[in-house]
Amino acid sequence: MKFSVALYDLDMVNDYLLALDSINGQHEVIIGFKEISRFFSFSKDECLSVARKLKDKKVHVFLQWDILMTENTFQSVFHGLKGQGLLSNPLFDGIRVQDPGALQSLKEINYQGDIHFICEQGNHNLIGLKSWYNVWPEKIKKIILSPELPAEKVLEYSESLPCECEVLGWGPILLFYTPRALISPLYGDEDEIQVLGTSEESPHKGFPIRENLHGTFMLNTKDQFIFDDLLLERERDLLKDSLVATTKLSWRLDFIQGKGKQTFSQIFDVLKKEAKTERMDDLKVKYGRSVTKGFFRVNKTDVLFKKLKNSRLQDRNEDYLGEIVDVKRKKHLGLLIKSPLNSLKLGDRLRLMSPEGNEKVLKVEYMYDALRNEVEEASNGDIVFVSPIGGISIRSMVYLDNSFS
Repeated sequence: MKFSVALYDLDMVNDYLLALDSINGQHEVIIGFKEISRFFSFSKDECLSVARKLKDKKVHVFLQWDILMTENTFQSVFHGLKGQGLLSNPLFDGIRVQDPGALQSLKEINYQGDIHFICEQGNHNLIGLKSWYNVWPEKIKKIILSPELPAEKVLEYSESLPCECEVLGWGPILLFYTPRALISPLYGDEDEIQVLGTSEESPHKGFPIRENLHGTFMLNTKDQFIFDDLLLERERDLLKDSLVATTKLSWRLDFIQGKGKQTFSQIFDVLKKEAKTERMDDLKVKYGRSVTKGFFRVNKTDVLFKKLKNSRLQDRNEDYLGEIVDVKRKKHLGLLIKSPLNSLKLGDRLRLMSPEGNEKVLKVEYMYDALRNEVEEASNGDIVFVSPIGGISIRSMVYLDNSFS
C-alpha cells in the first residue's frame, strides 16, 4: 500500500523519522506552514528545516497550500511564495493546492514540481475530476478525492483518471470551513481556539471546532478509519483486494488532532495486508477517538429518500385529519389540523399512525390551544393539544376513527 502522511508538529516529525527504518512501502510526507496551511503549526523557517531533515532521509516531501483566499490574500501568498523561492526550492517535490486560482497561477509561471490537486470538498463525479486534471495534465500527478465517495467509486475513479489518486484513510472529517472568526468573539483573541459544539437540531454533540488565523473549522464527531475494512481478512472481498493492490491509489494518514498513544512504528507495523483483528482493535483504542467508515462502505446520500417516500406518511384518505407536530411525554400531543374537509371535536376518536408503523387509537377527552385555553372544536390550520399516548412520534399521521359506534 502507498501512504501519504501529514506531519503537523515537530513531535510527529521526529517520531516519523524514527520509524523510517521500519516503514515498508512507498510514502509521501505532507508539511506546511501557518501562513498558507490550515492546521500546520510550523513557521516558514521551521517548515524548511523539517523538509531538509526529511529530504536527507530521501523522503518525498510536498508543501500544502490549502487556505481559502480573497484576492488580496491570494496575491500576498502567491508573491510571497514566489519571491522567497519556495516555488523553486528543491526541498519540495511538489505542492498541494485546493484553490483553482492557485493552480492556474502555478501554471502561468510554469511551476517545475509536481502538482497534487485537492478535490475533497466537492467534485464527486468523474467528468468533473477529469476536467480538473485536463487544466494541466503535464503536471497534475495526483488528485485528492472526496472522503464521501464509497469504495467502488474510489476504485473506479483511481482506475479511470490518468493520474494517481489519494483518499483519506485515517483522520478527522472536515464538515465546515469558513474564513470568518466565529469563536474568538466569545472566547477572546488567541492564536488558536478549540471548543466542542452541540447541534440545536439533533441530539448530536461533541463536534470539534477550531479557529485559527485562517478561519473556523468544524470536524465530525467521529474520525474516518477504513483500514480494518481494507486489511482484515474477514472484511476482504474482490473490491477491497483491488483497492489494496492498485498502485494508482494512496491512503492519507491525517492526524490533525494527534495520533493518540502510539508511534508511527506501531501504526505501520499494524497496517499491513496480513493485519490481525486484535492489533487493529488495539490501534483504534490507543487512538483515543471514535471512528467511522463514513461513506466508504456504502453511499448513504439517498438514505432519507425512503423516509420521504414512506407510505405511512403519504396516505390521505377521506378520514385524514392532520399530523402530530409536538410530543411531550406524559403531557400532551400537539396536533396540526391539515384537512380542509374534516374538523376535530371533543369526544372524537382518532387513529394515529407513526412513521415506524405503530398504530394507536385515542379518544379526545380534552383539547386546548397554544394559550392553554380549552377548546371544543378545531379545524384546518389549527394546532391543538390532546392527551398523550405512547409509541407516537412527531410526523405521525392522524385520522378520524369512525369504526367505533
